[in-house]
Amino acid sequence: MSITPNDLLLLVIVFVIVIAFWLIYLKKVFIVGFNADIAKSRGISPIATEIAFTVLLAIVVALSIQWIGILLVNSLLILPAAAARNIAKGIKQYTFFAVIIAFLGGLIGLILSYYFETASGATIVLVLAVFYSLSFIAKKSRE
Repeated sequence: MSITPNDLLLLVIVFVIVIAFWLIYLKKVFIVGFNADIAKSRGISPIATEIAFTVLLAIVVALSIQWIGILLVNSLLILPAAAARNIAKGIKQYTFFAVIIAFLGGLIGLILSYYFETASGATIVLVLAVFYSLSFIAKKSRE
């Protein structure tokens, strides 16, 4: 594996920061995303919220590019969200499922890439694609 113990430590630190951000700012991000005027009326600064979210996203993307390469970053951003959209019934479920799918996809992908000696980024994306396919099948079976 090309990921060092220091990379794993940095990953854990970034993970904790992202979870802390979501626990603190999730409601504010939703309100700003829905309507900036409503956010202002509730005392939420849309610009500060958007800047904080953008900076956090930029850090995660920059570190992801370093670890897995630029071509796979888009897949890692899109597939968990798309899979979550297929099975969620509301915005809170959507967010929760996207985080869980991304986490499990990353963990399972890393484990599989270790045992099968494959590229970690590509294996993670393949696992996420399987999750998306399963969620799509689940969505179609409910209709």
